[in-house]
Amino acid sequence: MKFRERWKLAGTISSEIRFKGYLDANPSNLARIKEEPEKIAKQIRSASRITAVFTAMIVVMLAVMTLAGALLDVSGGPIEIRVAIGFSLFLMMSFVVIFFMNMMTTTGFFSAGAMKLPATLPLTHEEVESLFLLSFARVFITPSVLVCTVFPIGILLALGPLAAAAAFLACVTTVMFSMGALLLVSRWFHRKTQEASDSKLSGVMRVLAAMGLMIGMVSVYGAGSYLPVLMDIIVQASAILGAEVLILLAAVFPFSFGFLASAFAFGTALSLPIIIVAVGASSFYSAIGYATYKKCGNILRTVILGGVSRGRTGPMREVSVDTSGPLLAVIKKDLRLASRNLGSAAIFAIPIFMVVMIYPMLSLGGGTALRSMQVLLALGYSTFFAGIVVVSLLMIDTQGESIHASLPLTSKLILDAKAGIAMIPHISTMLLLAVVFAINPLITPLLILMPLANIPLGYALGAIPATAIFRRRGGGRAVSVNIASDQSSAFIAAILGCLVGMPSLVGYGLTLLATGSHILSIIVQFSASLLMSAMAWFVMPRLLKD
Repeated sequence: MKFRERWKLAGTISSEIRFKGYLDANPSNLARIKEEPEKIAKQIRSASRITAVFTAMIVVMLAVMTLAGALLDVSGGPIEIRVAIGFSLFLMMSFVVIFFMNMMTTTGFFSAGAMKLPATLPLTHEEVESLFLLSFARVFITPSVLVCTVFPIGILLALGPLAAAAAFLACVTTVMFSMGALLLVSRWFHRKTQEASDSKLSGVMRVLAAMGLMIGMVSVYGAGSYLPVLMDIIVQASAILGAEVLILLAAVFPFSFGFLASAFAFGTALSLPIIIVAVGASSFYSAIGYATYKKCGNILRTVILGGVSRGRTGPMREVSVDTSGPLLAVIKKDLRLASRNLGSAAIFAIPIFMVVMIYPMLSLGGGTALRSMQVLLALGYSTFFAGIVVVSLLMIDTQGESIHASLPLTSKLILDAKAGIAMIPHISTMLLLAVVFAINPLITPLLILMPLANIPLGYALGAIPATAIFRRRGGGRAVSVNIASDQSSAFIAAILGCLVGMPSLVGYGLTLLATGSHILSIIVQFSASLLMSAMAWFVMPRLLKD
């Protein structure tokens, strides 16, 4: 078979792998299977293109910011140290980009049966194996090529061919490390999300893994804001602590490659011990990278036909049935299902996500102390995402939808369960924002109470958007939502979240303008929040049907 034919066939296989990966991560997987195949394929292609575009933008941005910070910031210490540190940070962030931007897709490699159909073709075992490895390469082709070309070309233009050669070697090694880590973590995560384990530890580990993935993706998108600051911190710390710290850094990946490139570019500007350690450590990590690449091939060979087993082996255990009230039972069911897929488990990472996204807003308006307007903007932004949380919870019910629909559950019970779970990330976000405000200079310490006064709003932020979706999609009956084919529901929930959060924030602002009293304004804010949730509790169930 010619390479062009194998490359085209590998593209079809990689599309199947992406399909399985997205289904593993999407809580509406069963509902999506029932949709038209053309529609599913279009959504997967669209998601893949968006991921590729974002990856390209992030890699180029990281390369430009790293080179600019290292070569143009003359006030940041010796240029050879800045280049070494900036080079190393680019490698570190490249690892993060490749890892977190492809985590969802890589789980598809371990879905059983990805190569069953190609295995029926008149191909030898070696050709089937080669096809799967080529499919793996096609998934990673965009980030790998970008990382291994954009930054080395920039180094070539700025520092010369020797430093560029070191940059290319470093980028290739980083790509191999990231692929190895991806395969190992994806295999583990696939097992944890698919196994029918009763262990509470397994559930906790799944949630923590999903939170780590979401936090990592947030860090990728926010890299542009903290990369220069991180570079300055490391350069200044090395200048204060002395040459011994630089020697230690030169022995650690990825800093060893940074000092190696800096040695090629600036020669004896670095001390001889640093150069010797950098050369030795870089050679060692290059060998480890090649071994990782070989290990990737071995891991893929084990899943060519059968995939990773979703079953559980071990001795039979006695099965016990615990009873609880209907509301608590539905909440437990949703929490267990949410921990088994990335789409729903993301709600547990929303508090950290919100803090990371809101923190830059605190610098708006100038000045050294936070003012009421900045806090109001931050709280308003948080309510926007609070409305979307309930849509993620409604997606859970697409799993086993026919069984769920046959249960004697009232629409009000489903509404209370979804709104109750939605309160968890809302309360956590408000508490984290209170901590963030407390560690920043404030125009008055009373501003710390503003997010706490917004806590009673949690029930309304879940109940009102959910009721609107029930009325729109089910005529008042509780229904599941497949966001893959109904993005308008997420939009409606976000808008309603903003509207629900507005009365308490507007009440605070108007009271402050009228009286100038922060205490009275917070009392009004708390009362408005409580009133909105009370209204949602008594009015929303009357709009539902059973």
